Amino acid sequence: MKRFISILSVFLTFLGCAPLPEQRPTTTSIPKLEYVVRVASLNLKNFTKRFDQKDIHTLASLLKSDSIDIVTIQNITRYPDLPARVDFIKEFSKVFDAQVIFGEMLNSSGKQLGNAIFSIYPILSHANISFDKIDRTSFDAALLTLLDIGITHITVISAQFPENIRQQQLMDCVHLVYDSTRYTHPYIITGNMFLQEHSLSPLAEIQHQYKKITGTLWYNRNAFTMKKPPRLITTPLGYILITELQYTGRFQGNDQR
Repeated sequence: MKRFISILSVFLTFLGCAPLPEQRPTTTSIPKLEYVVRVASLNLKNFTKRFDQKDIHTLASLLKSDSIDIVTIQNITRYPDLPARVDFIKEFSKVFDAQVIFGEMLNSSGKQLGNAIFSIYPILSHANISFDKIDRTSFDAALLTLLDIGITHITVISAQFPENIRQQQLMDCVHLVYDSTRYTHPYIITGNMFLQEHSLSPLAEIQHQYKKITGTLWYNRNAFTMKKPPRLITTPLGYILITELQYTGRFQGNDQR
């Protein structure tokens, strides 16, 4: 028995003196966060029929299921005093749960014409910029919204620019929009801004073959990168342009002067 206790004591002493195994620090891989903004744009310039409630609900359901964050619409016709006429803004909002701003371009004999922006992000402010100072025969305008996307604020614009004007006049319209925002936030501009890309060096255009039908989408090249190629979806209301833009965090300003 004494011998067993002696052996056990030696064994325990050996364990107590044995060096502990080396503890290597464990490293946990932290995923890099990606801030992606999904934008859909629709220009109703060539839509001449009456709105159908079912078509609007189908469009809203499609964009909602596609996890679209921002929807911009140009040239929406509304008849606020005619309950029998389907109101695009009201019907779209029933399905696509988001904040909405409508910017009026024309109000005549009970008919409204304007642009709209739907956003799942908070809308901090908005403004409607008329282009009648550039083209006195035009009632076109741009709707500007400042959105809080969490990591930063961005300016999203839904615009109908005057058609059949000179490139310099179109540039004057663009600068009118820039001047109203003081160049302080990254831009996403949707509508019909048919300019040469070199004319807007901080901006890049989403390139696709149907832009004469769908309209254009421009974004700050120093603030966003295109995550995926643009997609076009055909609906009874027209072609929808869908783009995914990843925020880079490298925005340095929009000064065009």
